[in-house]
Amino acid sequence: MVPTPGLSALEGLRDVVETTVVDGGLTIVTEHMPDVRSVSLGFWVGTGSVDEPESLAGASHFLEHLLFKGTEQRSAREIAELVDAVGGDINAFTTKEHTAFYVRLLAESVDLGLDILSEIIWAPALRPEELEAERQVILEEILMHADEPAEEVHDLFNAAMYPGHPLGRDVLGLEGTVRAATRDQIARFHRRHYRAANIVVTAAGLIEHAAIVDGVVSRLEKAAGEIGRDALAGGSRPGREPPAGAAQRRLVVKRPTEQAHVMVGMPGFHRNHPDRQVLNVLDHVLGGGMSSRLFQTIREERGLAYSVYSYRSGYQG
Repeated sequence: MVPTPGLSALEGLRDVVETTVVDGGLTIVTEHMPDVRSVSLGFWVGTGSVDEPESLAGASHFLEHLLFKGTEQRSAREIAELVDAVGGDINAFTTKEHTAFYVRLLAESVDLGLDILSEIIWAPALRPEELEAERQVILEEILMHADEPAEEVHDLFNAAMYPGHPLGRDVLGLEGTVRAATRDQIARFHRRHYRAANIVVTAAGLIEHAAIVDGVVSRLEKAAGEIGRDALAGGSRPGREPPAGAAQRRLVVKRPTEQAHVMVGMPGFHRNHPDRQVLNVLDHVLGGGMSSRLFQTIREERGLAYSVYSYRSGYQG
């Protein structure tokens, strides 16, 4: 038998979380994890689909795609090959309230990760020909999403819960707005929202806080020298208004499919409500796992459905 290490043996492996806000408002948060040999880096932009005007619905998701199409220094292929060459993984995702770009790689390659993420965030090329190619990709993604009733039912629920409010729109955008978006509109959206005070840089793994701060600041200074300090510094988190309209009590969409997909929901707590963890526990009891009441009753005991679950979504305000 291998003995379990005591507390004294683990004392030197404590994680340390540190936060620094640098000039211009950029926030840097790190977690030193001495028991790993890798690092995860993330650039979290405090803007999502809820911050888009209706005429530009889908801009955040469009930008998520376009920023990976390359910078003035590197093409999209070069970025992918550089990360693959060191065994890394790079990706991004868009939500209703933020957009995230991240890379995971060995700690010895942390400088490469900072180089690539800094370049795509602050100095994307946004080449017109690449925009047109990616527009078609996103339109296909919208159509693919519409082909999945199990996914589309969530969008229909949001539209009914938040009528006339950006929370009710799909993060992917609308087919009409994606087709109509111009390169100048997307570039202006980027200049407005991808500013220092609206970005949090995170790093977790075998890293030192001071080294990450120095690395991020030096790359921010480099970008400021190339495109102008005024284009990066300052900015602020988008202002948001909570939904005011009453929810639509029922929404039924009939499609010629083999299954019916049903959602039942209600207003809950906002993202930072003091009782949010209580609601998380209730959510788990109702439908959060195989022992939950929904799963046991609907699937195990009655065999009525393959998929049944519950979840909570918390938004600002």
